[in-house]
Amino acid sequence: MSAAAKWAGFPVLAFDTESTGVDPLNERIVQAALVELHPGQRPVTATYLVDPGIDIPVEASEVHGITREHAIANATHTPEQMLFEVSGRIARWLGQGMPVVAFNAAYDMTLLEAENMRRGQPTLLDRLGMGKVTPIVDVFVLDKFADPYRKGGRKLAQVCEHYGVVHAGEHDATADAIAAARIFPRLMAKHIRKFPGMTLPALHAEQVKWRRQQADGLREYFDKKGIEHDGVDPGWPTYLGLQRHYSGQTVPA
Repeated sequence: MSAAAKWAGFPVLAFDTESTGVDPLNERIVQAALVELHPGQRPVTATYLVDPGIDIPVEASEVHGITREHAIANATHTPEQMLFEVSGRIARWLGQGMPVVAFNAAYDMTLLEAENMRRGQPTLLDRLGMGKVTPIVDVFVLDKFADPYRKGGRKLAQVCEHYGVVHAGEHDATADAIAAARIFPRLMAKHIRKFPGMTLPALHAEQVKWRRQQADGLREYFDKKGIEHDGVDPGWPTYLGLQRHYSGQTVPA
């Protein structure tokens, strides 16, 4: 098997969320999706729609198309049921050493863990019991590392277009999860020389470093241009701000 082919040769679990806003430490999950992709088989999807318990701002509804009224009327699970099932499946998958794939994983993983803490559910760290959540594959981090000077945006739809992946519907959790999973092997094949001899554990460890470098660079750019920002948390696969909550601080209710 070639070095490029190996990245398309094993199952992945793709994960994505839609939420009430952009701050994963304080927002609520509105929609979540898990998609199992096995080589040569059709994706197996599970999509969760929940009432977040707070208003969904118009700005968020305009992105993902879900209003509070729609969420209340069409909820498939309570938030606690969704968190229990999603966290349990992710933990079982990771516990077998298989990768969870996402686009901008730091947002979705931080949001999931903050919600678990807020609602008194076992976190992924609790469930895994090994001091870290791994192996995660973040195609956003990988793309910025492998092709840092490419012109154009880095939104999911733009990255899909670059790698020739058909996107079934932007800002739908299921479609976004599938898109991220399909980008992954194409990205690795296109830039295989950037990942010499990589294993999944090594790839995870390198992404921690790459994410920090990318965040530091973005922070420096914002500061140079005088652009207001939130500090650009460099933590990955969860924000460093979340790690402080693990040491005893409280996630806002």
